[in-house]
Amino acid sequence: MTKYTFITVLISILFISSCSQQKSPQPDIQTASNDLRYPTPDGEVPDDEILSSIRIDLINDYPAWNPDIQDASVRIVFHNTSRRHLATQSKALLYIYDAQKDIPLYWTVIDLAFGKTATPGTLGVVSLPVGATKELSVPLLDTKWADVSIKTIPSIPFYQIVTEGKYLMRFEMELYDKDDKPIDTALSNFIEFVRN
Repeated sequence: MTKYTFITVLISILFISSCSQQKSPQPDIQTASNDLRYPTPDGEVPDDEILSSIRIDLINDYPAWNPDIQDASVRIVFHNTSRRHLATQSKALLYIYDAQKDIPLYWTVIDLAFGKTATPGTLGVVSLPVGATKELSVPLLDTKWADVSIKTIPSIPFYQIVTEGKYLMRFEMELYDKDDKPIDTALSNFIEFVRN
């Protein structure tokens, strides 16, 4: 093999190998982030349609709660049922009801970022792309409660305020527009639990 032939073969191999390795296009970072935030050309859900665009499920993984169960918690699951991006400011509240009378007894404000008690008046943000679901776990040991009949800031631990018995719990999310004006309240299902 001559020197000329060897160089020609080498160049051909390099050319063929460079053609066979197609470079994947690099995504435009700005476009990618916008696509995640606004997955459809329709933009965001308008304020007057937020209530009908969100479904909230409250899930109880522990039917009986007592101080010995350190990881007892409830899960709040948010579903965007619309065909647009859903973003809203909200105040998240948990209420405990008497199982016999459906009367609210205790309440707490939930921090939507951390799943523990927040300061009353705190607004959190729920942001869900089309068809998305977000789950928030709320450990009972991280919550402080107040009696509904007394106008006070939630400050009593769950196991100190809730005596033994059968109860209902429901999550309520007060929805606010971009100017911090209340729109409506989204309600979850009730769950039943026993405090031992």
